[in-house]
Amino acid sequence: MVIVPDSPVALTNNFAVTNKAVIEFTWSDGISDGGSPVIDYRISFDQATDTWVYLQGGITQKRFTTSLPLIVGRTYKFRVEARNSVGYSAISVPISILTAQIPATPVPPTTTLFGDTIVVTWIQPDDGGTSISAYTILIGQSDNSTFLED
Repeated sequence: MVIVPDSPVALTNNFAVTNKAVIEFTWSDGISDGGSPVIDYRISFDQATDTWVYLQGGITQKRFTTSLPLIVGRTYKFRVEARNSVGYSAISVPISILTAQIPATPVPPTTTLFGDTIVVTWIQPDDGGTSISAYTILIGQSDNSTFLED
């Protein structure tokens, strides 16, 4: 007896592609194809509104890339269904993906000496689509032999 396939599993964000303008994720087939090969997949998504919307069907690879109007810094959820000759699987466990990227490197800072105090200042770099939560400052000897982290 042929039945619908198992839900796709292991939805994984492709960090090499995903940024503030593009999202890409991959998945694997569930354990069983239901006795009939998987034909294609369909994707639905939620734009942080708790309302799932059909996005695209007929996908034949286990990879999905989109640049639909994305809002920088927003988390989107995606889920996938597999289809064989009988019909669609149950919906996969969703994946949440933030539309952002690693922030840019700050330009070299400037330092000012006030007595025993060194003041370090820099210009905030592009945040990549989400607020920068902290900076790491490394202070080194002029011969690069010792570094202190603050």
